[in-house]
This record gives sequence, C-alpha cells and structure tokens, in this order.
Amino acid sequence: MKSNQSVRGFTLIEVMVAVAISALFFSAVAEIFLTSFKTAGLVSDELEGQSGARRAVNDFVSQFRLASYSSAGDYPLKTANINEIVFYANIDKDNLIEKVRYYLTDTTLYRGVTKPIGNPLSYGSASETAETLLEGVRLNGNPLFTYYPAGIAEALVQPVDITTVRLAGIYLRVDKKPTASPTAWSVAARAQMRNLKN
Repeated sequence: MKSNQSVRGFTLIEVMVAVAISALFFSAVAEIFLTSFKTAGLVSDELEGQSGARRAVNDFVSQFRLASYSSAGDYPLKTANINEIVFYANIDKDNLIEKVRYYLTDTTLYRGVTKPIGNPLSYGSASETAETLLEGVRLNGNPLFTYYPAGIAEALVQPVDITTVRLAGIYLRVDKKPTASPTAWSVAARAQMRNLKN
C-alpha cells in the first residue's frame, strides 16, 4: 500500500538560514557574557583597590599614633617627606621599638619595618623587611603625606622641621587601570603622635 503523502524535509536554503540565525543569536549571547565578565573584573579590581587603600590608611594611622622614641633613643619621627615617612613605633607589641617606613615608588605603596639589632641597639637599613601595601596609587601631583604642627590646621611647608610635627596626613588615590572605567577612588586620614608631649 502506497501513500500519496510526500515526505518533505528542509531545503538547503532553510537549513542555512536557520544556522545563520542561530549563529547570530549565540554570538550576541557570547558578547553579553564577555561584557559581563569584563565588568565584573573591573568592579572586582576597584573593590580590591578600595579595600587595600582603606587597610593601608588604617595601618598607617594606628602605627603613627604609636610613634615614640626609638630603642636607641632617636626622636620618634626620622623622615617627613611628601612621598616617604619614617618613624619609630612598637607595632608588634614586643619590647623593642621598630623603625617603620612608608614610601611610594612609582605607583606602589610599600611599608618597610626594621627591628633594632646589636649591642648597643641600632637600625641597619639592610635588615629592613619591606612589603607591598597597595598598587595603582596615582596621586596626580598631590603629596602622599602632609604634616601639621600641634593645634594648627594649616599643613607645614616642605622641608619640614620634624620636631614641629605632631600630626601626619596620608592621601591615597587608587586607579589600577587609568584607561578603563570606573574612575579613581581616594581615601585620606590624619593621625597624631600620641606619645609626644607638647
């Protein structure tokens, strides 16, 4: 028994049109996913920069507040430049006062810590342990550190007399990828040396 119904399939043109439409659809979906991943990466970088900047500022503030005379009897503040500060503080709660150095090299903020050694105690630069605190610091001509005397809101002019400094300010502007959005983020704070008497 033969059926009069003819079996009909897709023509080559119909298949090609379906493949072309499917390819356009999948390429649009792939582009959406790639854009989402790029955006998520940029947001993640910005959040990491913000978190790192807050942590660096908080560390600086808490450590600078502890500034005191060194284990060798040196004045609490050793260096006060716009991109470097060196002070003495007991940051690890042992019996010795460490030399703490915050400094900017290119776009990276570092902290160096030197423990005193020898008898009598001294601070050799060879024994400094440096760590990277933050990358992508772009100050755009602003100073990283500013210095203030007691009771005066006006910043001291460089070069400063370290014996007049009672407060130090830190300003961080972070932009890990300056050619991409989102824009730079900044944080600032001031800290007072609490172990000095006026």
